[in-house]
Amino acid sequence: MQDYNKKKIAVIGLGGVGGYIAALLGNAYSDVTFVARGPRKKEIEENGLVLHSDYKGEFRTVPAHVTTVEDLEPQDYIFVCVKNYSLKDVCLAMKHAVKEDTVIIPVMNGVDPGDNIRKYVGKGTVVDSLIYIVAFSNPDYSITQQGNFASLRIGITNATKAEQQKVREVSEILSGEGAQIDHKVSDKIEGEIWKKYILNCAFNVETAVYNQTIGELRTDAEKSKEYEALIQEAWMVAKKKNIAITQDDIDAIIHRFYHEYADNATSSLQRDVASGKISECETFSGYIVREGRKAGLSLPISEKMYLELKKKKADVYHHMGYNCAQAVLCTFCEELDLDENVAFRISEGFGLGMGIMEMCGALSGMAMAIGMKNSVGDLSKGTVTKGDTYRKIKENILAFQEKNGSYLCRELKGVETGKVLLSCPMCISEAVELTNQYLKQFVK
Repeated sequence: MQDYNKKKIAVIGLGGVGGYIAALLGNAYSDVTFVARGPRKKEIEENGLVLHSDYKGEFRTVPAHVTTVEDLEPQDYIFVCVKNYSLKDVCLAMKHAVKEDTVIIPVMNGVDPGDNIRKYVGKGTVVDSLIYIVAFSNPDYSITQQGNFASLRIGITNATKAEQQKVREVSEILSGEGAQIDHKVSDKIEGEIWKKYILNCAFNVETAVYNQTIGELRTDAEKSKEYEALIQEAWMVAKKKNIAITQDDIDAIIHRFYHEYADNATSSLQRDVASGKISECETFSGYIVREGRKAGLSLPISEKMYLELKKKKADVYHHMGYNCAQAVLCTFCEELDLDENVAFRISEGFGLGMGIMEMCGALSGMAMAIGMKNSVGDLSKGTVTKGDTYRKIKENILAFQEKNGSYLCRELKGVETGKVLLSCPMCISEAVELTNQYLKQFVK
C-alpha cells in the first residue's frame, strides 16, 4: 500500500456528502485540500470543519489547505461532490489541477457525472461512485450525518488493468486509518448507480413536487401509485439502455418506500425546492424524461412531475429576482442546449412588457424558447422557418389570451382597470406549461 500522506488529495464541494468525506479524509491524511468559496471557505479557514455524525461521532477537522477551485494546485486524487448544475463550471475551473495520472472520483447524484467529467476535463482517470447517506450542511457550515449507515460504491465499467489499479488506490484511501469510510468495490458500478438513480427518480421527485414526507406520501393511495409508476418508468429507460436492473431490484426499491423509510424522511431535492434554492430537478427528473423521449417511451407520470418541477424552478428564479421573461427562458436552458448566462442576459430587456407593460414578459420568454427550438438557425440550409415560428408563437399566445383575457402586461396586472387578470407568478407558470407542451414534440 502506498503512503497516501505523500499524496495530494482534494475534496471539491463541502455540502452534506462532500463535507462528510472531507472531514474523514482530512482526519486521516496530511495533505488534504478542502475546496470551497465565500463564507464557507472563511469559516473553515478560521475554525476547521465540524462533523456531527451518528455513525462516526463528532469531531473537528483542520485541513492542510483551504482554497477555491481556481487556485487549486495539481492533485493526485480529487473527490468531486458538487450539484450537477455546477459540474461543467467546476470541471473547467479545475482542469489545471488535473494531471494525466490524477484520479477523479465524482460522488454525486444522477447517472452521468462521470461521463460528463470525462468529457469536460479530458484527462486523468475517473472512478465512478455513488453513496448511500443522509447528510446535510448546517447554517454554520458544519455537517450533520444521520443514521448508523453511510457507504460508498466505487468502480469503473469494463475497467482496464490500469484502471483497476486506480480503483484499488481509491479503496485504500477510503480504508485508511482515521478515515475508514465504508465502501465496496463493484465491477457492476453502472447497475449500482442506476439502482440508486431509479430510487431517487421517485423519492426525490415526488417528495419535492408535493413537498411532503415519505410518511405523508405512502398514506395517500394515489400518490403511492404515482411513486411506484415513477420507479417503473425509470426502469423502462434503464432497460432501453441495457442496464442490468432486475425485477428483484425494483421490488426492493418499492419495498423500501412502504416499509423502510422513516415517516419524516425528506429528500435533498425537496429541501432545495421548498427553501427557494436552485435544485437538481434536471438530474432527477429532466434526464429521465429526455432519455425516455429519445427512446420513444411513454412516461406520463414522469412527464407530469417534470412539468411541476419546472414550474417550481421558474418560480424560484422569479423570487430570486429574475424578471418574467428570464424566469421562463432560463427554465428551459437544458432542453434548448442554451447557456443560462446568455439566456439571462438576452431576455433581460423583455421583462415588464419590454419596460412599457406591453407583451407579457413570460410570453416573451416562451416566444424565445419556441424560436430557439423551431428555427433552422442557418439560412444557407435552404429552409426558411420564420413564418412557421411566427405561427407557432401566435398559436400559443392566443391560447394564453383565450384562457386569461389578455396577453398584455398592463391588462394582466390590472393597471388601468384595477382588476388583476393574472399575477406574474401565474403568468410564468402558464407560460412554462405552454412552452413545455410545445417542446415535448422534439427529441434532443
